[in-house]
Amino acid sequence: MQIKSRRKNNIFFNIKNLICDCFYQSKIKFFIIGFVVLVALLTGIIVAIKCYSGSTLADLGRYGLVDMSNGMTSSFFSRLMSMIFVMLLLFGFSYTKFCMPLALILIAYRTYLIGLNLTIMFILFGLPGMIVSLLIALPCQLIALAIMCVFYLCQCNCTKEFSCCHGAKGGQKLQLLILGLICLVLICLIETLLLVLLSAKVILVI
Repeated sequence: MQIKSRRKNNIFFNIKNLICDCFYQSKIKFFIIGFVVLVALLTGIIVAIKCYSGSTLADLGRYGLVDMSNGMTSSFFSRLMSMIFVMLLLFGFSYTKFCMPLALILIAYRTYLIGLNLTIMFILFGLPGMIVSLLIALPCQLIALAIMCVFYLCQCNCTKEFSCCHGAKGGQKLQLLILGLICLVLICLIETLLLVLLSAKVILVI
């Protein structure tokens, strides 16, 4: 039992060190991604206000919004599969620096959709939509996005020979992937629980 416990502690310790090293070694990349996220989020909000202020409930299907009356389970798996798909794409992009523009476009597009759809949710549903947007959807989506960005930059720090910082074995890439996927599952579960507690009628799925 002590050996297993030490192995688990070593795994999390190594991942923690990798994330810290990633932050110190990739400050410029963090700044670039942060700037892209901010611009994309504001762009989505502005576009929604200018172009979709006359939207009605009949337009719900045109956006990334799902009626919760169709079932909590289906919306949970839709959100989770969307996040996992983006995570796997970023995982693939991390193998070469030449794919970083593609990763930035993917992150920017997802952030744009978050700003766009959350604003539309507020336009369509007023105060209830604002509560769901600000208290549930926005924090959960931004946390998930932050996890994806950190995950991508940590993966980028790994070399083509599948070895990571400080000479650690390439299995660390897989450990990071598994940890990231677990975090996304937890976020979706928490988001679903909050939706149930607040009896939300609609949720964001992008």
